[in-house]
Amino acid sequence: MSPGLLLKANTKGETLLHIAGRHGHVDIVKDLIAECKKPHQNDPEKVIEAATLMLGMTNETKDKALHEAVRYNRVEVVKMVTKEDPSLPYDANNAEETPLYLAAERGYKDVMQDIFLTCKSPAGHGPMGRTALHAVAFRNDTEMTKVLLESSIGTQTSKVDQQGWRPLHLAAHLGYYDVVKELLKADKSAAYKADNEGKIPLHLAAGKGRLHTMQELIMSCPSSCELVDDRGWNVFHFALHSESRRAKVEGQSNYF
Repeated sequence: MSPGLLLKANTKGETLLHIAGRHGHVDIVKDLIAECKKPHQNDPEKVIEAATLMLGMTNETKDKALHEAVRYNRVEVVKMVTKEDPSLPYDANNAEETPLYLAAERGYKDVMQDIFLTCKSPAGHGPMGRTALHAVAFRNDTEMTKVLLESSIGTQTSKVDQQGWRPLHLAAHLGYYDVVKELLKADKSAAYKADNEGKIPLHLAAGKGRLHTMQELIMSCPSSCELVDDRGWNVFHFALHSESRRAKVEGQSNYF
């Protein structure tokens, strides 16, 4: 096959590799990569360059072939592509999604772990300032939260989205008790960090009447009860305005 045809894009900017990756055609992906290397077999450096060029091509939405494979949970294709060039930077597409973020958002644990094991510098950011850790917290996925916290992405506990929310804010707001526990184990300081309105995770949990989450936050970080938001509200104010009678009682018992 002519090298030019291998890199030829359709009207959407998709190469053959994009399409094969999306549909999980492992053998075709393997053949396409092999074909792009053929003209340079006597020059190892150019072999690497040719493969990197093909893998790095983006379509009209700035998706690489890896984005497509991840989006459709094509695990074997993901393994093949990441192994081919572990150092290739997999940046965000037009939707601000990196392949790692896509895997986290969709709950594709096998794909996520392969990216960690193979890629040298996996980027994990997503839209609106969110990270892969925000994504798994939103899914209430305790197992994937643990995986991320044990990886290089573990430092994302301090990353904030456009609201100023860390992953702990999000999990506390939604009342995801087990995820909150894991995030606190990794970084208790996040319990004392305020969002753009001065709210800490405990305020968000109390405002939604998330009793068990409130209890965990108070037990792990008791002095957080003393913190107030930009209006001067503390946990008791938020508990009083929640719809949960039990949250009001919990907030009151820790206020006095």
